[in-house]
Amino acid sequence: MTIAALTTCLFIAGAQAQETTDAAAPAAAEASDSSGSRKGANLRYRYLMLPAGILNSWYHKPDEGPLNHPRPGISAHVIGGEFALEPAPASFLFWTEYWKVNWKEGYWDDRESGTPDYVDGDWLAPTKLGMVAFGANFGREFPLTSETADTWLGFYFSGGFGLGILTGKVDQWKPGNSTDFGGAPPDCGAGTPAYVRKDVCPADSTLNLPPVAPIIDLTLGVRLNVSEVMNVRLEGGLHDMIFVGGGAGAVF
Repeated sequence: MTIAALTTCLFIAGAQAQETTDAAAPAAAEASDSSGSRKGANLRYRYLMLPAGILNSWYHKPDEGPLNHPRPGISAHVIGGEFALEPAPASFLFWTEYWKVNWKEGYWDDRESGTPDYVDGDWLAPTKLGMVAFGANFGREFPLTSETADTWLGFYFSGGFGLGILTGKVDQWKPGNSTDFGGAPPDCGAGTPAYVRKDVCPADSTLNLPPVAPIIDLTLGVRLNVSEVMNVRLEGGLHDMIFVGGGAGAVF
């Protein structure tokens, strides 16, 4: 083989190798992106509720005893925003939210050991009760369908912690024979139950709620991932109260 022919063969082989490398580069980059970190921004809504069965273990039921005064339930509508970091297969979620607490005024009579006393409860009247909260979760997602498809479904769970700053107040009327008045009868409604005093007397005090409340979050859900650009999810779990909800967001 002449030197010119050998040079030509080497040139052709080098060009073919370069073409192979160029063709493989996008596939390698795509594989790297699919296994790398994703980021996302989401909006979410949750409906929180405190089951009546839990309240019934601490307080008399509304239809229990001869009085039949209302003891309302406690729930909340929660709207929030999230920022997600997802270095596969883990995920870190940073969230902030606002709670609009649904708690109507009513009669709260705690259970006693022995003979029940149905007239020694308090009347509580919340005003603009809510909470501004923030926190973070750590979790993982497991594919239920193929991740190589444009649209795939996953199951995820996460756990986290947050803090909430309470807003609003809860006015409190005590029974007129309560010992909380310093041993002397109150100036208004002495000897009468709280559900009578609340109509004729100013509130005795504001319920002593903590200004900051811890939030424990445990979440289970399913998420629909669409073309690596957005996701939609349904979820439930514990967020200080039992909740159901959902969210949607963009991936970038």
